[in-house]
Amino acid sequence: HLEEALKHDLVEDALKAGDSRTKLPLVYVFVFAGPRVYGAPVTPIVNSEFLQGLGLAAKTDGGGVFHQPVEITGRAYGLAARRTPKMGPDVGIAVLRSEI
Repeated sequence: HLEEALKHDLVEDALKAGDSRTKLPLVYVFVFAGPRVYGAPVTPIVNSEFLQGLGLAAKTDGGGVFHQPVEITGRAYGLAARRTPKMGPDVGIAVLRSEI
């Protein structure tokens, strides 16, 4: 649901700016809980596995935002992750974004 909401907002923003829908970035949203990372059913499993290998719970332990450029299967992404304490002490959201 989060991923679809983000994509909807990106389309709306592009239309308001007069941009083409074909120039929208590729985005994936994940939930992490402890060492595990979960994506939408259509998200490539390699992306979830890559993020799981980063240890997002540990990288966001201080409560701040973890962000860095990453490369997965030859594609460059920007990654941002942050804890969501109301969902649990080691739970958070991560977003991968790649320009097409």
